[in-house]
Amino acid sequence: MKGALGTKHFSKKQIAISLSLAILFALNSNTAHAMMKLNVKCPKKFVGTVTKIANAEAPSFSKQAFNQLKKIDVYFKNDETIRGSVENNLMIQTLKHGPTAFQEGKQYEVELRGNYICSASQLGEIETQGF
Repeated sequence: MKGALGTKHFSKKQIAISLSLAILFALNSNTAHAMMKLNVKCPKKFVGTVTKIANAEAPSFSKQAFNQLKKIDVYFKNDETIRGSVENNLMIQTLKHGPTAFQEGKQYEVELRGNYICSASQLGEIETQGF
């Protein structure tokens, strides 16, 4: 019996290969869509100078846990807004012993989502430190 294109019907092996290819293309499409979403996950980006660093309020944890989770309030003067709406002066709370050691008077490029840091790097450094 002949199929729609004048050929015999597909064999089970051909159907399995076709389904595998269809699934592979669908997964690649979803992965590409997810990667596009990652590029817009941090809507705010600015270059700012640290004007003040202060210890944040201490939560009620054990002393050992507290030392690991100490937070600091980092105050910035916004020198240049690169993306989104960023205030002229802002405060970000972050871990004291986090990936970026903020220093007063230094300038940083910072990406934010809400009040959470996505990445921060001191200007003049080669490597970006991401969170």
